[in-house]
Amino acid sequence: MSPRGPALRWRDFVMPFTATPVRLATLRWDAGSGAVSALVRFPPGWARPTAVAYAFDEHFLLLSGELRMNGSTYRPGRWVTVPGGGTRYDSSAPCGAVALAWFTGDPGAVVRAEGSA
Repeated sequence: MSPRGPALRWRDFVMPFTATPVRLATLRWDAGSGAVSALVRFPPGWARPTAVAYAFDEHFLLLSGELRMNGSTYRPGRWVTVPGGGTRYDSSAPCGAVALAWFTGDPGAVVRAEGSA
């Protein structure tokens, strides 16, 4: 451990309804609620065209790159909140991106996936 704290442990993670993994470093996880905060690295070309909704609120701060979602383009410094049950569609990171994300509950709890098989 360095004087600045433990090193981040990055791992590949495949988000629901995507084929390309992101790199994820969990910062904090609450075993009781499933709430999690993490750094997420989206590789260039990452995309999720399928519409999905998570059961819990998501908040993210874009740190670098560009993230597209729901017809909007987010750039560094942008704070975004998606309420639980809120649909995310046409998500992509054409040139890659890094975000600091917080979920208020288990991010694996997908409640809707429109247009999926």
